[in-house]
Amino acid sequence: MTDLEPPADQPPEDQPPEDRSFMSERRRPGRNATKVAVVVAVLVGLLVVPLIAAGTWVYFQLSPRGDQGGRVVVEVKPGWGTTQIGDELARKGVIGSGLVFRVWERDSQFTNGVYELKTNMGVFDAARAMGSGPHTAPQVGVLPGLTLDEVGDRVAGIKRFTKDRFLEIARSGRVRSIYQPARVNALEGVIWPDSYRVPANRTEAELTAEMTKAFDDHATKLGIVDAAAKLGISPYQVITVASLVQREAKLDGDRRLIAAVIYNRLKAGMRLQIDATTQYAQRKGDPSYDTYKIPALPPTPISTVSTKSLEAAMNPAGVSYRYYVLSDANGKHAFASTYEEHLKNVAAARAKGLL
Repeated sequence: MTDLEPPADQPPEDQPPEDRSFMSERRRPGRNATKVAVVVAVLVGLLVVPLIAAGTWVYFQLSPRGDQGGRVVVEVKPGWGTTQIGDELARKGVIGSGLVFRVWERDSQFTNGVYELKTNMGVFDAARAMGSGPHTAPQVGVLPGLTLDEVGDRVAGIKRFTKDRFLEIARSGRVRSIYQPARVNALEGVIWPDSYRVPANRTEAELTAEMTKAFDDHATKLGIVDAAAKLGISPYQVITVASLVQREAKLDGDRRLIAAVIYNRLKAGMRLQIDATTQYAQRKGDPSYDTYKIPALPPTPISTVSTKSLEAAMNPAGVSYRYYVLSDANGKHAFASTYEEHLKNVAAARAKGLL
């Protein structure tokens, strides 16, 4: 009996052997699903992680961690949009990314001007601060008839400026008028009287250069070079005459007449005897400015000049006058060609209590 039975590990002859390849195919769907899940998870991770990182980065550009830093002055120039503003804010360290500013504030409009911000503000705080508008810049008012020292007093009205620093710059030769002779460094008389805005990013040197350039531009526009050539003197000497006219004339109608007296006396070799030069010489401690002692013009102008005084010095009246004296309390002068006529005018002025 045992010899006729097949071994235990063999199937009976009438039973086909087990098809293992079929069983292998039935197991594959489960394995493939696992692989697909892994691949999907990897792909999701590759997409989500950068998105999270990018979102985190953008968030910290909008509202960065840490305290805000030091003061920064940013000037928004006319015609700038959010692209230029964002780039400038990033360059100054106010924000981290100009691109984020441009995208986030794409519909915003900012007024051109100077803004006082801080580093590390981020887009939110920077935009909020700029939304209130630029800072109102203080002004320095320069009047006609001021000495350089008096201009320094005006400049020192800006809290962060000092008179000494301004005068050092204005007397050093670092800033020059195109009409200054090489021998002259001080800007006496070649600063234009006007009102000057002083944004937070402006320095004394920049302000000084602006005021001097304004003078050069005005004098050039008035034609000072041609006028000086016709008078036979230098443009700088015309400016010096204008400063004397500025300090002497009280009324515009007298300016060209006083200029004529100055030129006529110089041609005659006479001392100008102008009180304003004596006062300036005493203040400066330099007798070479005292026209009671020198038969010439002072070595430099003695004050700032107005357009009308400069025009008078460029185009003096065609008269023979060599003398003048006050004739009324409003500042009108009486003019004379001879000394005898002048003495009569002086007597009349004394009788009115003007002298």
